[in-house]
Amino acid sequence: MSYLPSRLKVLGKNAKAGLLSPEDKIGLLSDALAMAGSGHLNAKTSDVLQLLQEFTEETNYYVWKQILAVLTTIKDAWMFEDQSALNAFQVRLVTKRLDDKGWTFKDSDYDLERMLKPLIFAHSTKTEKVEKAAKEMFEAFLGGDEKAIDVNILDAVLFTVLEQGGAKEVRTFGF
Repeated sequence: MSYLPSRLKVLGKNAKAGLLSPEDKIGLLSDALAMAGSGHLNAKTSDVLQLLQEFTEETNYYVWKQILAVLTTIKDAWMFEDQSALNAFQVRLVTKRLDDKGWTFKDSDYDLERMLKPLIFAHSTKTEKVEKAAKEMFEAFLGGDEKAIDVNILDAVLFTVLEQGGAKEVRTFGF
């Protein structure tokens, strides 16, 4: 479906206000990305990024999967360019959800929340908060605490530590 940028803004506001179903939100995000990717005259990547900004309050796991898939597609398209602005945008996008949900898992968490937390955590590895937490979890794990890193976020923790770490972290993994 083709949307004018002005209509896309209205739909983004409606999504933020909870007037669209999760399925409609996912479709809207997919359509906006497809239009921008196709070179449609009225569609730009900046329009898609503006639309994504309307989803910082989103709580639905499936909508977040689509939000982050759209952002990843945009970052992939610009992979040979400086990613610092897109990384900063991603941090702003996920910060509220990260602050609300955290990365501690409880028995009372429902299934979709157990899926949302690691998704948001994994896409927050460029934040100081997650970098610090990942390093602390890793150090505790090295110190013998086998439960220091929840299995749901293990990949993101290891990625963050290796990306930010030094020789000690690399040697730990036998590289």
